[in-house]
Amino acid sequence: MGKFTVLSLGAGVQSTTILLMAIKGQLPKPDIAIFADTGAESQATYTHLAWLTKLAGENSIPVITVKHGDLMDDYLNAIELGTRFVTIPVHCVDKNGKKGMLRRQCTGEYKILPIRREIRRWLCVKPHERIPAGAIDFWVGISTDELRRLNGFRNDPKWLKPTFPLIQIKSMSRQDCLNWLAYHYSEIIVPRSSCVVCPFHSDMEWRDIYGTQDWETAVQYDDLIRTGTKSQRTQLYLHGSLKRLAITDLRTPEDFGQLVLPSFKFEKHNLFANIG
Repeated sequence: MGKFTVLSLGAGVQSTTILLMAIKGQLPKPDIAIFADTGAESQATYTHLAWLTKLAGENSIPVITVKHGDLMDDYLNAIELGTRFVTIPVHCVDKNGKKGMLRRQCTGEYKILPIRREIRRWLCVKPHERIPAGAIDFWVGISTDELRRLNGFRNDPKWLKPTFPLIQIKSMSRQDCLNWLAYHYSEIIVPRSSCVVCPFHSDMEWRDIYGTQDWETAVQYDDLIRTGTKSQRTQLYLHGSLKRLAITDLRTPEDFGQLVLPSFKFEKHNLFANIG
C-alpha cells in the first residue's frame, strides 16, 4: 500500500483555504477530501460545499460526503424513546439546580468515525485488516492561533498521521486565511463551520443567523429537547442563559437599547415531523 493524503474538509475558513491552495498549486493536491455531514450544518455551509465540490472535481480532487445519520433527529428520537443517544454539549440544569453542560460526543460519532470508515472503504480495506503505520497523511485545517486543538489528535490510530499544512507548511493564522481568500477568491464568503444547533455559539453567532431558516430550526430544536424529554430530571438548553433560545436577549452591552429583535411566527419544520 502506498502513502495517501486525505483532507478533512469541514468547509470552514481553514479547510477551504487548504483545498483552494491545493487547487492553485500552492500546496500539494490531496488524493481526496472528505466532508462529514452531521445533518445539522447551516444552509450556507451546504451551498459552499456544493461550490467547493464542483471546483475541486474540475481540478482532479474528488470531494466525498459521508453521513453517519442526522444528529438532530437521532438525538430527539432517543430522548423521546429513552434510548441511548450521542450527547451534544447542551447547557443543562438538574433537579437540584446545578448548572453544567453535557459531554461532547457528537464530533467523534458524526465527524471523526465516519471519515475514518470512509478512508478504510476508499482504500478497500477489510473490517479487521491492518493498515500500515503512517499510510495516510491526514490533513486538518488547524491554524496557528488554534494550537490547543493539536492535543485532540494524540490518540489517533497509527495508520493515520495528522498533518497541519496551515501550521507546518504555511504558518498561517485564521486571519491570514481570510486575507488569502479575500485576495484570491473575493467573490465568495466562507461560512463558519459549525452545526446550527451548536451550544458553543456566541451571541454574535446566534445573531448572525437570526431570522433565517437556520434560526427557525435552532429555536424549534431548543424547545423540543425539553418538551420531548420523558424524564424531567434535567432541563436542556442551547443557550448558556438557560432560557428558551426564542426569547433570549442577544444584545451586547455596546448596542443595548438599540437592537430590537422582532418576533417570528414559526411553523413546524419537516425535520422534526416524526417528533410528537
